[in-house]
Amino acid sequence: GSNTRCRPCLIILKCSYNDTNVFSQVDQTRAVDMLRRSAELGFADAQVLLALNLESGVGCVKDEKEAVEWYQKAATTSKTPDAIYLLGRCILDGRGTPKDPPGALGKFHVGAEQDDARAMLQLGMCCQFGIGQERDVTAAFGWFLKAAELGSPEGMLNAGLCYSE
Repeated sequence: GSNTRCRPCLIILKCSYNDTNVFSQVDQTRAVDMLRRSAELGFADAQVLLALNLESGVGCVKDEKEAVEWYQKAATTSKTPDAIYLLGRCILDGRGTPKDPPGALGKFHVGAEQDDARAMLQLGMCCQFGIGQERDVTAAFGWFLKAAELGSPEGMLNAGLCYSE
């Protein structure tokens, strides 16, 4: 289907996004164009990668509002952890959407239910510093520990720091 036809543009885009020296700006722009076509067909991985590029301006004009729209589409239709986490980050920081820490927490909880260590880390940070909720260092430790149990180095570090306090 449409997923297999887009594999080359995903490979080009992943390489260009991770190492901007590998491909020229023309290649990046072409990859984003192919990616947009795939995203419009409903391919969630393409929607997330397109949003990442729109958010950063790699291969296209930077447009954080449109990035949030693509994250939202991917999060709603496929429930992909990447889309949910990245949408939560935009909501938390107010990038492309109004800043709404409690709304971001809702996204991070959905991600944590899917065993996304990044979402657990964000929940831990929000608990630790009282972002979008009351400060709760015990809950923060719990989230860091869950992330650590999933193999997250950041979760291990933060859980260890909690032990030392």
